[in-house]
Amino acid sequence: MNRLPNPFIQLLSVALLIGSLLPLQGCSTGMQYQQLPPPPSPDREEEFRLGPGDILQFVFYYQPELQMIQEVRPDGMISLQLLGETMVTGLTPSELKQELVEAYSRYFDHFDVAILVSKVAKNEVYVSGAATLNQVISYNGDLTVLRALTQAGGVQMGARLDSVLVIRNQGTSDPLVYKVNIKDAREKGGQDFMLRNHDVLYVPTKNITKVNQFVAQYIDGIIPRRVAVAFGFSYPLRGIKSTVDVNLPDAE
Repeated sequence: MNRLPNPFIQLLSVALLIGSLLPLQGCSTGMQYQQLPPPPSPDREEEFRLGPGDILQFVFYYQPELQMIQEVRPDGMISLQLLGETMVTGLTPSELKQELVEAYSRYFDHFDVAILVSKVAKNEVYVSGAATLNQVISYNGDLTVLRALTQAGGVQMGARLDSVLVIRNQGTSDPLVYKVNIKDAREKGGQDFMLRNHDVLYVPTKNITKVNQFVAQYIDGIIPRRVAVAFGFSYPLRGIKSTVDVNLPDAE
């Protein structure tokens, strides 16, 4: 008997192996794997906004005598030569620069300034309402609603996690208010809501339907004066800019 050449034997072995697998296609009942999308991440495209504790360096190109370094005070103010007390909390560095260019142009024909953030203060949120502890929480990195509630000792009996309010300073006297449903996130491992620096988190004990009216009427009880000042909210708050309902979907 003639022996087949080695390459032919290898090719025949591969063909037999493939042939043995073909009948399994279309009748397999095994698990089918699917790549899931990555978990939600915070929106990092929004420009950084100034807050108490940030240290700012001002570089005046044509007026070097005005150079200074300022730390944003707890009331959100800094003191500038010629301009005096200036509110900066809630502004982005570019927005502050625009305001300074307009203000100082009344005094100088040629004016330009660079604003360097030398140090960023720790991020803080305020947890209130039916949380076990109503307090300011400092954090680094990312913080979600559920993590903030955990740090505040959890929630009290009767807390409505389907009507949680997140009040966000947007640099004006009128905040942006989110009505967030995180009930599924807590009970079923659904998607959580990402907080931002100086957000105010309020946990109610009843379903809130007219969010704007509720916040306008009870703002004194939600945000104490000391927190409102430190977080850069104009106090008292005169109105609500807009309301966004957030019904978070279950995680995949």
